[in-house]
Amino acid sequence: MSSISDLIDRAALLLALSESKSGLSLSELKKTFPDIDKQIKFLGKKFKLRIEGDNVSLDEKICFDLYQSIPSDILPEVEDKFRILISQPALSDPDDEPRKIIISKDGNLTSCINCADPPCMTYNKDEVFNAVDSLASRVCPDNLIQIDSDGIIQIDESKCTGCMICVNRCPFSAITLVNDVAKISRFTSTAADVKDVNLSEQRKITDELKVKVGDKPSQIYSKEDIKKTLDNFDKKVSKLEQNWDQDPYYVCIRNWLNELGLEAKYTGSPGKLRVADVTIDSPFAVGIEAKSPAESDVDIGAIRQADHARRQTASFLDKNINDVYAAAIGQGVGRGSNNEAQSLHDQEGKIIPIMTGRVLLYIFLKHISDLPMTPQDLEKLFSDFYGEMTLEEIKEFFTEYFSAHNMEGQQIETKTMEEIDYCFSTNGRQQRGSYSNS
Repeated sequence: MSSISDLIDRAALLLALSESKSGLSLSELKKTFPDIDKQIKFLGKKFKLRIEGDNVSLDEKICFDLYQSIPSDILPEVEDKFRILISQPALSDPDDEPRKIIISKDGNLTSCINCADPPCMTYNKDEVFNAVDSLASRVCPDNLIQIDSDGIIQIDESKCTGCMICVNRCPFSAITLVNDVAKISRFTSTAADVKDVNLSEQRKITDELKVKVGDKPSQIYSKEDIKKTLDNFDKKVSKLEQNWDQDPYYVCIRNWLNELGLEAKYTGSPGKLRVADVTIDSPFAVGIEAKSPAESDVDIGAIRQADHARRQTASFLDKNINDVYAAAIGQGVGRGSNNEAQSLHDQEGKIIPIMTGRVLLYIFLKHISDLPMTPQDLEKLFSDFYGEMTLEEIKEFFTEYFSAHNMEGQQIETKTMEEIDYCFSTNGRQQRGSYSNS
């Protein structure tokens, strides 16, 4: 049976091997780990190691992070040993690092200016990981937006799913969906100058240009465009294509909810203490069980886990259990899950809506176009519906929206209902109705 010291040594070694590009010296490792042969033998059963002479290296790519993957109770000891092998990167003043910003010659502000702290790429949260919210600063769920070696923002279009988050966040409308992928509009070489600046200057110029361009106008999407976006996302993230696992899928759910104006966090990654995969902390509380395409559809177990997430979220937030909602979100709905949610409601009064990513993306698209949502509107998703949200439930949600905003009977309501019919299809079930706390 492994001891705690064995677990610490193995975790530190695995982290060092995953960080090292050329491998580590076994003779040097023995100075820190006297039983290195035992630890290497153990790791070799779990991972592909390459041993050549005195050098050992990891012969496969793994996802293993000091702050995400290591339990908090042994983190200090693991980090101490890891830093013996891999030194802490030297700190530098980010303001001194060279930056580039693009200045239009004619005042046109509909192409990329190479923003400081680009909102298409990063949230202003703790970098990468924090104590509660994993990948807190990541905007693109699959981390496809990066700054290249020339200092220019780029999107890896080959894996773009068209989730629309970066499109919405660009203050200059310089990112649009073209042929189902996010593309950055660029100035021609004669229309703009690329200026070398430091971070302070880049931020100052960015802020000035944001004021100049003003509030971003809402974009109205046709029902054909919306359906195409929904279909494209479903197809791209599916098992048959990119087979998104937890990190990109949970980040996507969290970011859609954040863009809708809620305070959501990705709380379900390894090393986190919460059961909920995604948690809404404010202005109302929800514990969400998510199922990525690489895992499964939302099954019966996911419904029970959502209820568990609700109870634990109440404990973490020090709230009354009756003041916390639950939900299950995934790309598909498995057999029996709807009946389980309905049974929990009928027998125990519990409300657990089942939403697909398609439903959440549709609501997000309406929010950023012609039907902006308030927190009160969104709370109804979690308080008024139980079981699978199909076409009829989506229509009911928007009927309540139009009633709350005194828009009943207007042309936009008719248009939206026709659009929902166009974008969603029923599976033959009868509508179950909804439940309201009011």
